[in-house]
Amino acid sequence: MYACASTVKASIKTVDFTYNGTSFQEFKIKDIRPKKYLNPQEMPLWGVENVDNKYNIDEISLIWGLVDSQYQGHPNVTTLRQPHLYLHGRPDGLQYALNEMDSQNLPASTFYRDALTIAYSIDAPGSSSTNFPADYTGKSNIAQVCYSFRAH
Repeated sequence: MYACASTVKASIKTVDFTYNGTSFQEFKIKDIRPKKYLNPQEMPLWGVENVDNKYNIDEISLIWGLVDSQYQGHPNVTTLRQPHLYLHGRPDGLQYALNEMDSQNLPASTFYRDALTIAYSIDAPGSSSTNFPADYTGKSNIAQVCYSFRAH
């Protein structure tokens, strides 16, 4: 038996960079590392929209992200204080084609699902049915590529 599983994990990173103020090309990332927390109360408070099981996972894109402590315990938001958040949902590659991806640009709603959909929709080398420039090198920004791909 063969199986495949994927997930997306959101986390906070500490980034060291240099920028001399003359152009964006001069912006250089020097180091990226996991953020360290001295105690559990310093960890981020993640929130995920709570819709009380009124929808199936394929009917809605839940909103998630960092929330203020005042929303902890709020009935419309499920909160977790931890260093990372495994994101809900699955790629919708089986339900719609790439050219039908969500046209909304609501931060933290669908970009990671769109990226997984694209990753699982890559055709064999030389095929051009998706016309998506796959890049598994880490050199490109998949969020920007997904947005540009949708815009055309």
